Amino acid sequence: QWPFIRTTSVGKWIAAGQRFFESVDEILVQQMELTPETLRGIGDYARFEQRPDIHELVYIKPEVLESVSGTPVILIAFMAPSAGGKDTMLKIALSRISEFATKIITHTTREPRGDGSDNGQYHFTKADEFQQSVDAGEFAEHLPPGQQGEHYYGTMRRDIEDAVREGKRIIIWRGEFIGWKELKYWMKRNHPEIPCLSVFTVPKAPLSKLMEWIKGKRGDIASEHWRQSKARMEVIAGGSADMFIVNPIEESGTPSQATEAFIKLLTYS
Repeated sequence: QWPFIRTTSVGKWIAAGQRFFESVDEILVQQMELTPETLRGIGDYARFEQRPDIHELVYIKPEVLESVSGTPVILIAFMAPSAGGKDTMLKIALSRISEFATKIITHTTREPRGDGSDNGQYHFTKADEFQQSVDAGEFAEHLPPGQQGEHYYGTMRRDIEDAVREGKRIIIWRGEFIGWKELKYWMKRNHPEIPCLSVFTVPKAPLSKLMEWIKGKRGDIASEHWRQSKARMEVIAGGSADMFIVNPIEESGTPSQATEAFIKLLTYS
């Protein structure tokens, strides 16, 4: 069932979601800030409950935390639409709780950005080497070129195992809904003792504002327009996550409040 249909095609994923949610356009185009309250009429958003005992910006579905109580290790998928702030939140959070949490480093064939903003985010590799690893079955999940831009993206099995061997309480995977289904399937087969949960975040702004930020970040060119359609469907898919963090817009441009909420959630016992 969408958003967890089994596909490596972003186009097919978007199309399936649009068919599944034909009636939500009116909700999304209204100039309301994107929060679990304003999105209650979409998918599973109505099941989120605010958890001020953790942080006022944290929302969790019933019995999610109880299901992992007492487990020594948890894998958490951290997802957001493009320009949603997840990379900044994750970088700051990991710098503050590195003794408690680790991140799975994924692979890509794109070039590193010149500003160094993606340092520590990816293993950068050549396309032929990536494909050889795909053919050898070394990836737990991956997207081929043409499905997430012009490059390969994926998570190698050995990088998951390296994160598990660190022995930390929280293992974080940063990725997409398409890859999350594959990763959960791999974890269930290879590490059934490690429960898997998902956290979704989106800026507390109207959808139209999010589209503007994506254009500003990626450029308003035809080859990048798929990102806007994908972000719209990711907002809808966010209701399928286990946990949600509201990301208020701050004058500094840094999501300090949402990051603090993320840290409180990761360290909650």
